Amino acid sequence: MKRRSLALIMFVLISVFSMPLAALAGECETRVFVNGKPVTSDVPATIVNGSTMLPFRAILNSLGVSNDQIIWRQESKCVQVRNEGTFIFLAVGNNAALVNQTMVQLNTAPFIKNERVLVPVRFISQSLGAQVDWDEQNRIVNIQT
Repeated sequence: MKRRSLALIMFVLISVFSMPLAALAGECETRVFVNGKPVTSDVPATIVNGSTMLPFRAILNSLGVSNDQIIWRQESKCVQVRNEGTFIFLAVGNNAALVNQTMVQLNTAPFIKNERVLVPVRFISQSLGAQVDWDEQNRIVNIQT
C-alpha cells in the first residue's frame, strides 16, 4: 500500500514538473510588436482560429495610420481605412474583406469584445505592406514596416 502511494505521489510530481509553465499558469498572453515597440491596447491581443486579433485603432495607429484615415461606421459596424493609396474595408462578423478592389477571405471575421472591434493583425499589417512573423514559442507577433 505504501509503495503504491509513493508511486502515485512520484507520478504526480513528475507530471506537474514536466508541464510547461504556460500550462500551469493558463494560456500565456500574446504580445504584438511593430518595429520593436509593443502595441498597447485596453483589450489584449486574442488568438481566434489561429489569427491574432487586436482592436483596429491599436494596430492601425501602431502601423502609422492616423485616426483621420480610419472611419468606423457604427450603424453598419464597418471599418474603412485609407492610407497611402491603400483602401481596406472590413465588417464585423464578415469573413470577407476588401483591399483596394480585391476581395480577401479572412480566417477570422472581425468581432466586438469589450466594446472594441478586433481585427486580424496579419491581414491588416500585410495589407499595408508590412512583414509579419510569428514566434510561437514566446507567443509574439513581430511586425516590420
